[in-house]
Amino acid sequence: MKSIATHAFKEDITFNRSQLLEETIEKVNALDASTLGSGSNQKSKLGSALDKLNDDQVEVGKADVFRITDNSFYKQQFEIPVDLSPVFKQYDFLYTEFPVGLKTRSKWSFNKYRLLIEFEDDNIKVIDIFPSDKFKEIAKVQGNLNVGIDTSLNFKAVTPEIKIQKGVATLEANAAVGANESGGIKFIVPPFEYSIKKWEIKTEGKDLNYLDWEFYSIDEEMKSESRKLKAIIRIPKNIKSANYTTTLVAYRNPDSFKDALTGIFTNFSDTLQSWFSKGVPIPFTSNHQNLLSNNQGEI
Repeated sequence: MKSIATHAFKEDITFNRSQLLEETIEKVNALDASTLGSGSNQKSKLGSALDKLNDDQVEVGKADVFRITDNSFYKQQFEIPVDLSPVFKQYDFLYTEFPVGLKTRSKWSFNKYRLLIEFEDDNIKVIDIFPSDKFKEIAKVQGNLNVGIDTSLNFKAVTPEIKIQKGVATLEANAAVGANESGGIKFIVPPFEYSIKKWEIKTEGKDLNYLDWEFYSIDEEMKSESRKLKAIIRIPKNIKSANYTTTLVAYRNPDSFKDALTGIFTNFSDTLQSWFSKGVPIPFTSNHQNLLSNNQGEI
């Protein structure tokens, strides 16, 4: 199977960060003080600031996997939907969490990152993804989301009740956290609290054999990010090895470098200019072995 990352990220995953930063710092330190419009001390500060980009940490940890079986329904005394009952005989359903971590000591913070999970076997399908853009509007109202997995094996947000007290409307949804039934919705995985912040989200992969998340913001930036991106994955029972590839790329707002690199940028090579224009992408790639080996038990 041709890697989707090759198309989605193109050269973003092939940039050599250490080499490009070394080239940048060499050019900064080699420029005449008059070119920078300040003394040598300022050159040293800029070089030191750029050097901290080498310390960026961008990674995806080992996934946690929890099986959802027909027994998951029986234990909670839920009826199995008619369309799912025969499917359990052919497929395993995995509630999977992919831990993502980003951290920087640089003054230039991240404003975007993208994670792509690709399965080698085309018969492996994604049933649902969380977080996804369909939860954005609810997140804007609530701030935090209470989300579980319902009996159709999809992520479902608990719609908050609006309480009026002394003329003030408030949202109440926390009571649903940890409950197996709320607002008429039955949850195989009880609602958990999740914060999306004010980021825009793009997702792709439902009914396909890959997962693609993109978080971005024009106004907000972050020094660090630690969250679990979740999915329901369907795997045929005859598949014993669900190998997958992980590609994570973190970016900064390209405009944030303009002031610091004024008068310097035109001296950069084409590759270096492209790297900064794209927001100095920092890639992480890894070939993971069998997802099934990460089984943490049954829901």
